[in-house]
Amino acid sequence: MNEDDFRQWSRRAADWGADYRSSLRERPVRPRIEPGDIYRSLERFTF
Repeated sequence: MNEDDFRQWSRRAADWGADYRSSLRERPVRPRIEPGDIYRSLERFTF
């Protein structure tokens, strides 16, 4: 990765971080799933 690529990706990362922080109040504090949802989604697979 050269210096120009590094600058481009660094700016994108900084923009993503700033956008994320500015939208924190709009994000749910708790996940939108119920107990057992993940387990039930795994039942489709056989281990």
